[in-house]
Amino acid sequence: MIDLEELTARTQALSQRFRTADDRHRAAVAGARRVREQARLTCDRIRHDRQALLAPIGDPPPEDQTLGI
Repeated sequence: MIDLEELTARTQALSQRFRTADDRHRAAVAGARRVREQARLTCDRIRHDRQALLAPIGDPPPEDQTLGI
């Protein structure tokens, strides 16, 4: 039979492992959000640059509300 001290030690070890895994998961989710936001901003810039290149000469570039231009 397991004594109280051993049970407490095992419980604390498991608790620490779950906390560590939870922290890693939160960090991964936050990193994915940053990457997704950076990709969205890059796509917006590419789209704006493409529209500016395709505009007829002499016309001002189209306004892009997402970039604040």
